[in-house]
Formats: sequence, C-alpha cells, structure tokens
Amino acid sequence: MEERPSVQDREKTPAHRREEAVRDLLGLNLELTNVCPFRCPQCYVPSGGKTRFLSRETALGWIRDADRNGIRYVNMSGGETLCYPFLEELIRECAGRGMKASVSISGASASKEKLLGLHAAGISSICVSLNGSTAEINNVTRQGHEEALAALRWLKEIPDCVTLVNFVMHGSNAADLPDLLRLLEDYDVYALVILGNLPAADGQAFDPPSDAQIRSAARMLEQYRGPVKWLVNGCFYELRSLLPGSQNLDAERDFSGCTAGITHLSVTADGQLTPCNHLDFPETYDSIGAYLSDSGTIKKLRALAEEDPLFRPCLEGRDCLRKEG
Repeated sequence: MEERPSVQDREKTPAHRREEAVRDLLGLNLELTNVCPFRCPQCYVPSGGKTRFLSRETALGWIRDADRNGIRYVNMSGGETLCYPFLEELIRECAGRGMKASVSISGASASKEKLLGLHAAGISSICVSLNGSTAEINNVTRQGHEEALAALRWLKEIPDCVTLVNFVMHGSNAADLPDLLRLLEDYDVYALVILGNLPAADGQAFDPPSDAQIRSAARMLEQYRGPVKWLVNGCFYELRSLLPGSQNLDAERDFSGCTAGITHLSVTADGQLTPCNHLDFPETYDSIGAYLSDSGTIKKLRALAEEDPLFRPCLEGRDCLRKEG
C-alpha cells in the first residue's frame, strides 16, 4: 500500500503554502485606469504615456480569485474611476459575492446619475478626494475642488449612501483639518480618511507636514466630538501612533505601518499584481495565492516588515526590493 504523506509533508505542498500566504490578506485594490482629466501635483500616476484600462475580463477574474481566497474588500482606484466603462459591472460582481466594494473618485466626470448608478449596483462606500475646505488650500496639492463638492452634494441626496472623504495631509493643509471637518458635516459625510504623504510621480513626497503639524492634528482629532468619523491610514504611522485608544474607526486593528504585500495587494491597470499602487513592482501571476507564496518581492517586503514594521519602502528606499536575494 502506498504510504500517505505526513502532516509535515502536506504542509510543504504549494497549495498549503498558498493557503497560508493569503490567510491575513484583507483587501485588494484594482487600479482601473490611468486616465484622468486632472493633473494634481501630489498624484503618483505619471501623466502622459500610454492610456491604460484594466480589461473587463481581467478585472472580473481578479475579483473572483479574491473571493476564492476569502478577501472581502475590494477598492477601485485610478486615474479617475468614473472614466472606466465597466465600473458598475465590477461593483455588481462584488456585491453578488458578498464582498464590500469601495470606489475612489475625484469628482471629475461625476453626475448624480452616475453616482446613483454606483449606489444601485451595490457599492459599499464612495470616497471623494478632497484636500482642503477651500479651493485655495485644496489646489496647492490637487485639482477639482468644485467638482469634489458637487459630488458630495449629489451623494448627500442619495439615501443610505456611505460617503467618505480621502484627505492627504500636507504642510499646506494640515492646519485646515478643523474647517474641513465642519465642511464635511454640512455634506453628511460619514468618515474622513486621513492619508500619509506618499511619493508623487517623481518618487518624492510632495510638501510633507512637519512634526509640529502632525502633533497639532492629533490633538485636534482627539478633541473632535462632531458626527464625522475618522480613520488614519496604517502607513501614516506618525499620526496614527499619537492616537491610541481613540475614536479612529480602524482602532481595533493595532497594526501600524506599511501594509503592502502583507494585508493588502494591488492590481495594475495592465492586470499585473503589485504589493501596492505606490510600489511599482508589477509581476505576472495567475492567482493571488501563487503571487503571495512565490514572489520574491513579497518575501522581501514581509522580511522588512518583520525587521521594522514602520519601514516604508515607497519613501525610505525602493532599492531594497531590487536587491538580489
């Protein structure tokens, strides 16, 4: 009789390694397109070059693979996501599988009809990008202030629509946080998502906030008692670490630091997998499990995270991922 493999031997099979690799994965980002009518100074997507759209079949394939691997959250980003022709279909695919789908928009190309379509398709939340309470403050780092406010106005009119605002903190807008929160109260925004200052298209951080500005923002958030919830992104650990035990929506997850390749992955507009849309290391794999278990880039990222959870390869040295071994 043929001897059955031991438990230890079975644990070494590729299938087992892939199952282990995806166990802690929480979310997948789909970069739908690089097309956008705006040219924001802070943007990490290079302007010009080849126009790219993630194919419908590829996008649906990654959503289905994410579902098979137990991933329950899919974010859709761009470019401008409202320029993507199959957006509602992707949202319906997620909703039909019991997966939460979120979409990030700038307000460009938005209309009440388009936003109603996203809501009807089953979107879990719509994130509008806004970097200031006034056009003067916003326009230092991104375009489209009036377009973003128009989108927020339309979203306010849609019953049961969960609206969030993505706010990238810079030196030019850090002090605007109290006024921005008051503005969001007027639009019935559910939550403010505060993002760290990540590399722009040239690979450099654009107008980073000072330590004093970050500490002042932390004090303000601790004292805020208004209706707008808030969430500090995990990789913005300079601010997140100052707010333990706070009302941060994400407070139950105590991990702070870069989540690229650890709890989150991204799909490029070309259909390849990369650790994060801020880390341009695209690789071709036929499944998420194979990528996480076999990619040398992922192995390096996880080793770096073990060594220093607060290390950010996108800002502190992408070359560490290009080294051999």
